[in-house]
Amino acid sequence: MGQVARLQGGILAIESRFRSDRPLPRDPASVREEAPRVRECHTHFVYIVRCADGTLYTGYARDPQGRERMHNSGHGARYTAGRRPVRLVYSEPFESHGDALRREGQLKRWSRANKEALIAGDLSAPNKR
Repeated sequence: MGQVARLQGGILAIESRFRSDRPLPRDPASVREEAPRVRECHTHFVYIVRCADGTLYTGYARDPQGRERMHNSGHGARYTAGRRPVRLVYSEPFESHGDALRREGQLKRWSRANKEALIAGDLSAPNKR
């Protein structure tokens, strides 16, 4: 299988060694069309973790629990690397990447008091949402 290079009369010849009884690879476009269409719902998240020193860190992830593990392993954000362990205290799902990033930016501008109210589920927090 694969290719073999051979020197013939000063010219490099490449011989393909595909077996003729095997079907040729399919066109990637046709494979894509046959794949079942699954609607990805809530695949983007904004999350807040509480660090060991009590500070809050806000971020974006496709998998908040996995991201928490990354932070705790020391391979997350530089901010959380020295403040381990961290605990996931809030996550909010979004259907689009752009919406999640906009919300992350909004939450990062919030005061600590507003974030604490959001984590506690206090809907009477200031109207910054």
